[in-house]
Amino acid sequence: MIRPLKNTLTLILISAATLTACKKDKEDILTVNQENLAGTYTISSIMAKMGSEEKNVTNDMIPEACQRDDEFVLHDDNTFEYNDVGTKCEDDDSFVSEWYLDNNELVLDNEIFTIEKLSNKGLVLKKTHTGNNMTVTVTYNFNRK
Repeated sequence: MIRPLKNTLTLILISAATLTACKKDKEDILTVNQENLAGTYTISSIMAKMGSEEKNVTNDMIPEACQRDDEFVLHDDNTFEYNDVGTKCEDDDSFVSEWYLDNNELVLDNEIFTIEKLSNKGLVLKKTHTGNNMTVTVTYNFNRK
């Protein structure tokens, strides 16, 4: 009698752990506002699109491996920190600046980015560059810590 009860309890505990683990993996889309945007992010990829061609340019835009693990911190008081963490670069490029929201645009250190997606897992920003008779759209994908 005790053995079937143990098996049942074990099955219930495994089921509960599995269901709980799945909830953590769910991505929730967040409303774009100052409170939801505040957080710590790391770059996961940078994509450039010109016409119909899209290319991963992460290593081109951030050539130093020691910079690819750095943190971008948006504080809810509108201060922004870029922190050299993880693999330290020879020259510490950390700095503090300001950020703010203007509708669905993030103004970060005087650069304007369109917010494409904000979730509990990350942030996607876009910026379009036009010049020399061409347009390039750059998408910055960040993971949220």
